[in-house]
Amino acid sequence: MAATFRGVFLALCAGCCWSSLSLIGKVLAETSADMIAVTIVRLSVLVVGWSVLLFLRDRESLRFPVARCLFLWGAGTASVLFNYVGYFLSLSYLSVPMAVILLYTYPLWTTLTSGIVLAERPTHVQIGASCLIVVGAATAVGSSVKGGWGMVSPLGVLLALAGAVGMALYSLFGRLSSRGTAMTQGTFFLYFHAFALLSLTVMALFSGSLERLMAFSAAQWSGALAVGVVGTLMGYGLYFMALRDISASLGSGVATVELLATLALSTLLLGQIPTFWEMLGGGVIVVGIAWGLWGEMRARCPQTPE
Repeated sequence: MAATFRGVFLALCAGCCWSSLSLIGKVLAETSADMIAVTIVRLSVLVVGWSVLLFLRDRESLRFPVARCLFLWGAGTASVLFNYVGYFLSLSYLSVPMAVILLYTYPLWTTLTSGIVLAERPTHVQIGASCLIVVGAATAVGSSVKGGWGMVSPLGVLLALAGAVGMALYSLFGRLSSRGTAMTQGTFFLYFHAFALLSLTVMALFSGSLERLMAFSAAQWSGALAVGVVGTLMGYGLYFMALRDISASLGSGVATVELLATLALSTLLLGQIPTFWEMLGGGVIVVGIAWGLWGEMRARCPQTPE
């Protein structure tokens, strides 16, 4: 029981760390920071920090998976471009409450991609939960576009949804990595992001993002490093520690505190108060996620005969 409480506490802390991403990302967006450059700093901190952690705790996981390098390169690049870059770019067009609510439609995209790529037939609970998530997102966004799209940026909505798709791709590729050649989650996590860092660095060389990175102000460097250390390295580190004591389903459910924490902190620190419809839409999404997690946990628990 003590281990379960510890796992839940660590997952809560991870969610709180992740909530800093939207807040700092919004501040960086308002300073016109180059988001590819920010992502390069974020990935650099994550790759170096994760390598050190594996060196200290599980050196076997540092072994380079030669047979899966092409998979890791494609998976890492696609997921990071959609999730890290796409979501941070959306913060230039949307309020933090709107952006994070759209980001949390990712369980819907996870169900869709699993059905398409893994040929997994969704359960009735997953279908119902996905419908609730769609209703929640439509409620949050639809209320802002009643008077036309001038109230909310369609590009921002698309970028935030791209971030949600990126989160779904991360889950999908994580599951695919366990097939074929054996690869620990620590190994996958490290080289998945290392290849993404390599791809973004090449992109930055041709797009001018590297030059803009070198021209970052002290405040922009501080923000980018905070995104890497607090929002990414600490967030994922705490979450992986939590999974030693609790299931992945329970961990992901508890970590949805990120959505609630982000809404609260955006109000307190940025003065971006969610509208009634955004709160209602976010609440519907949380119910949908909780329903889906309940169905998954129920399916995994063995049924005892009466």
